[in-house]
Order: sequence, then C-alpha cells, then structure tokens
Amino acid sequence: MKDFPSKRDFFYIVGFLVIAIIFIVSGRLSDNTSVVDYVGFAGTIVSILLAVIAIIYSFYQSSTYENSTQKLEITAKKIEQITNELSEVAEISGNIKYLKDTVDKINNIVVKIEANLYEDINQKPQQDIFNNTKANTGNGYNYDENFFGNVASNLTVLAAIVVVWIQKSHKKNLPFNIKDCTRYFIEDIMFERESNVRFIGIENAINGLLIAYEHLFFFKLTKLNENEFKVEEFDKHFANVIEGGNHNLNLLNKHFEDIERILTIKK
Repeated sequence: MKDFPSKRDFFYIVGFLVIAIIFIVSGRLSDNTSVVDYVGFAGTIVSILLAVIAIIYSFYQSSTYENSTQKLEITAKKIEQITNELSEVAEISGNIKYLKDTVDKINNIVVKIEANLYEDINQKPQQDIFNNTKANTGNGYNYDENFFGNVASNLTVLAAIVVVWIQKSHKKNLPFNIKDCTRYFIEDIMFERESNVRFIGIENAINGLLIAYEHLFFFKLTKLNENEFKVEEFDKHFANVIEGGNHNLNLLNKHFEDIERILTIKK
C-alpha cells in the first residue's frame, strides 16, 4: 500500500467526486427553472457548435480524400509510365546484348580466318624456282616475261597495288606492311573514310592475294609481326614486267609513284 494513491487512483477519486457533485447539484437545482433553462440553452448552443464543426470537418475530410485520390491517380499513371519505359529499356537491353553477342561471334570468325590466313602464308612452297637463271617453271606454267605480262594486264586494281607494293618493298629491302597498303587503298584508291569493317574486309582480301600469289611462286614472304612481312624473293621476270611498263598497269602509274614515295620516306 506504500504506492497508494497512485496516479490512476487519483483519477478514479477525482472522477467519482465530480460525478457526486453533479448529482448533488442536479438534485438541489432541479426545482430552479431558470437554471434548467440556462443549462438547456447552453446545451443547444453546444449542439449547434458541434454540428458546425462536424460540417466543416466533413468538408475538410472530403477535400483531403479528393486530393489523396488525385495524387494516387497521378502516382499510378507515373508508375505505369515508368513500368512501360523499363519494359522498353529491358527490350532494348536485350537487343543490344544480342547485337553484342553477334558482333563478338563475327569478330571471332574474322580472327580465326585471319589466323588461318597468316598460318597459310607461313607455309612456304616446297619448290625454289627463284634462283633459276632460265625461265622459271612452277605449277605447270612457263614463268617468263610474256607470262607475267599477261598476268600484269589482268590484275585487278587491288591486286596491282599489292603486287607493286611488294615488288618495291623488295627492291628497297623494306618489309611489306599490310596495314599501310590497306589504308592507302581505302583512302587513295576508293576515296573512302577508313572504317573498321571496310578495313578488315580489304585487309583479308590482301591476305588472300598474298597466299595465292606466294603459292604461285610470284614471291616469297616471311612474317615478321602482325603487320609486316619480309619479302625474301620476288620473281625477276615479274619485276622486269612491272618496271618495263608495257602493260595495262600504266593506268596506275600515279599510285605507283605514291607507293614509291611512301616507301622512300620509310627508308
């Protein structure tokens, strides 16, 4: 009992006293009509005030509810918009991933082709016909100047540029740089801006020409690094035809002069 009276006990006692006082006052003033009228009037005023407060509160609640509903609708629309955008982004991301995978596959194929081309270039022909003082013969062909004159007259522009570049590199004792040759052909022959796809295509075409012409004994190459080949030998009859100029290659003389200038600068 040492905690008596506690705070709760205090409220109970005060509540009982207030109720008792109300009963006593009501009993004693029940016969007083003036007091009853005042109390009734006060109750009426309080009722009116409570009714006004209730009306105002209901309007406030209605307005708040409407604003909340509006905000919810706006939020729902934003969520829907963001969801659609995320869906589009996810679809684009999927397409980008597919495109990247495709590009990677193509790149791997190109790398494998290029590796095989370089491997083939390093597989030298078994015959050595370059030191023969007579007309060279290989693969059943009579490799004299008449033969190479016909070859020179039927070369494509790319093949002519490559062959002359190799012949001039051999003459100046310089390596044949495949990337310099590719870049020159794209910019100065095709008059195009260098692009990765175009560059790889022309470079692979030149690789193919190197393999074909080396196996036909037009020249002998040794790979020095990824970009350069040492020209070990170049058929002297073919060199005489190129330097003689009695063929359709004359149309490309300006470009051959450019090649000469490029190689002179390198030397």
